[in-house]
Amino acid sequence: EIEWWLAHRDAGSIRLAVTEGNYPWSDPSSFFPSAIVQHGLHEGICYDLRGFYEKRARDWRKVSDFDSERVRLAADLNGESAGDVLPLWFRDQRRRQRQRFITVTVSAFIFLAAIGFALYQTAETHRERKHAIQQEASRLVAESFEVLERDPATALMTAFEAKRLHPTGPAVAAIKTAYRV
Repeated sequence: EIEWWLAHRDAGSIRLAVTEGNYPWSDPSSFFPSAIVQHGLHEGICYDLRGFYEKRARDWRKVSDFDSERVRLAADLNGESAGDVLPLWFRDQRRRQRQRFITVTVSAFIFLAAIGFALYQTAETHRERKHAIQQEASRLVAESFEVLERDPATALMTAFEAKRLHPTGPAVAAIKTAYRV
């Protein structure tokens, strides 16, 4: 058919459409019939319609947007520009989709940042509280040793409170010391 067409028509009137394959332009002889390659028709206008097969096209390289390629084909066949053929609503729809994607992406980023900040604040509050408890326990241990000579019972109770707050070596030592007195 190609040879007949070339003998009776203009080579520029042949339009090629690629519907599958990883990257047809990398090795044209394996994707196009030999007559097309022989006459260099694969180097001219070609429509990449591989995007129609969305699931399979994910594994292919450099797949053009299917709708854009259909519009380009329709425009070429009608001698119009793609901008004239592509209706305004379609362009507007694409613009809205891009805006929606950007909005969702930014919202997700803000949401994740807020969660990260909340987790950081919670951890910081926990660290501050733990530090305050350790400080209070240390203060109680010091107080226990301070009142030990005057009031051993108060020293013992203060040491127990320190151990309850933060059971460490100094609190246990204060308890043992208060028992000995």
